[in-house]
Amino acid sequence: MNCFNCARYLREAIASVYAQTYPHWEIIFWDNASTDESAAIATSHDARLRYFRGDATVPLGAARNLALARAAGDLVAFLDCDDEWLPDKLERQVALFESRPEVDFVYSNFYHYDQQKGSRILAHAGPLPEGQVFEAFLRHYRVGLLTAVARRAALERLDEMFDASFNLVEEYDLFMRLLYRSPAAYVAAPLAVCRIHDANASTTQRENWTSENRRVLEKLRRLDTAGRYARELDDMAVRIEIMAAAIDLARGQPISARGHVSPHKWYSIKSFCLFLISFLPARLWLALLPLWRRGLLYR
Repeated sequence: MNCFNCARYLREAIASVYAQTYPHWEIIFWDNASTDESAAIATSHDARLRYFRGDATVPLGAARNLALARAAGDLVAFLDCDDEWLPDKLERQVALFESRPEVDFVYSNFYHYDQQKGSRILAHAGPLPEGQVFEAFLRHYRVGLLTAVARRAALERLDEMFDASFNLVEEYDLFMRLLYRSPAAYVAAPLAVCRIHDANASTTQRENWTSENRRVLEKLRRLDTAGRYARELDDMAVRIEIMAAAIDLARGQPISARGHVSPHKWYSIKSFCLFLISFLPARLWLALLPLWRRGLLYR
């Protein structure tokens, strides 16, 4: 568990680990120099929660490495301090590792819980891939960090753990490098709850999303030395530019958005809609933004 000023939801997150039906766990709690009540909440628990604190706040990738270095188990799971596990999560996933020794990574379905609306929605409606999932995840990445469990030995075979410079896509970078060679298993039942709220990093730091994903793309290109996934990686590059256009539009910057999407306007209905919308006055686009987020402008 990595924490930076997470006191608002921290008790519920920790309690969801203590409620696990699988008994053999420890919490490595890394406090990334929080200034709220997080430390008091975390240290109020027993010795199964091992509390560590950094002297200064570092990027999330670096903080995750600091926590990971202190974990002793053969399996490593991840839980952010605003999310929760359902009680049988670890029991079901550990059983998969024990029955399928070839598997290095297990993920599951989960719920999205909208804090403002009070609604809970299943993240994935249909079956998701298992086995060699790298190609499928290049097209559509489906892993919620809060559901992921990995074998430590498989992580240690990588050239690096989390990229210490990343704040937003550190888990995507790590898991994709792992899954380039390691097989995965999937639990279709929802085993965790992801809380959606205004303070999510994906919302507050979205201006860094494009640059971090471009760097991940280059790392994956270097990994794929034989060019086995060249087409999928090229496709990923286009999707990054389309998302960059959407982010610029959300910031009221239609000209910059048009620069990202114009070369790819025929890629999809979404990209063509973005291209057309980039000619609208910024005020009108911002008024339409809630519809865009709900997908009503391009379905």
